[in-house]
Amino acid sequence: MTEQNSLERQTLIYELIKALRKRDNWCGETHVQKTTYFFEELTGHALEYQFVLYKHGPYSFELSEDLSAMGAYRFVEDEIAHPAYGPRLKPNREVEQMLLKDFGKLAEEFAGPVEFVADKLAGYGVVTLERLATALYFTKQRPVEGDAERARQIHQVKPHISEVLALDAVKTVNEILEDWNNYELQI
Repeated sequence: MTEQNSLERQTLIYELIKALRKRDNWCGETHVQKTTYFFEELTGHALEYQFVLYKHGPYSFELSEDLSAMGAYRFVEDEIAHPAYGPRLKPNREVEQMLLKDFGKLAEEFAGPVEFVADKLAGYGVVTLERLATALYFTKQRPVEGDAERARQIHQVKPHISEVLALDAVKTVNEILEDWNNYELQI
């Protein structure tokens, strides 16, 4: 990936962080990981991040590297609002105009999907986001017939997620996917 493409991708992530913060989301790295995973799956992998099923659901090492780079470039800053919860990512408004002017094409193209993902997921904490992202992973990467079977498989791979909670996550993901299909029909 060229540096130009990487900066365009980071600018879109910057916009996702802004959208989550606008909706009072805590917006730590885990929030960004899970919402970006949803964004990738819904848009057909517009950012080309590779996600693997990791300890707490889908995780992208590339995205983690981009978030670190964004911190190094001062696109985002760590904000310690409550020591028990770890840092939250705060957009640096001083660089925003430059980012959007020079690297905002991708962010502009996908502004609607960014808002869609933020609307659907900003109200969830990390534990619920782990379940939802894992349910989406099983829906997209390991599809099986029936919600209950998918929930059972999630529980087998992630025993700390009960079948009841996994089934609830699967149903919520089904609703999000249905809403996404309706959203796409409107644009």
